[in-house]
Amino acid sequence: MNRDEQILMTEEFVRQNLDGYDSGHDWWHIVRVRKLASFINDMELLADPFTVDIAALLHDTAIRNSPEEIMNKIISGSEISWIVKECQIYGIRLFM
Repeated sequence: MNRDEQILMTEEFVRQNLDGYDSGHDWWHIVRVRKLASFINDMELLADPFTVDIAALLHDTAIRNSPEEIMNKIISGSEISWIVKECQIYGIRLFM
């Protein structure tokens, strides 16, 4: 799976996770965060743009579910289980 496919799958996961959430942490909040994160990264050259995009997409994932529920969704046959693998490879914590 290439990075574009991974982004599309992550977008769909996030949309489904935030569907119906009305506290201001909806899909359009994610869109704004992605744009701002990308802008900052373009100016500062802090990280790989793909990593910044994935991080921006997933930054509010735990809003609606506990970390355990999200990990179960991701691990149990989800098409974005690669996120968990990538985070483990690079030592990135998915949840605080």
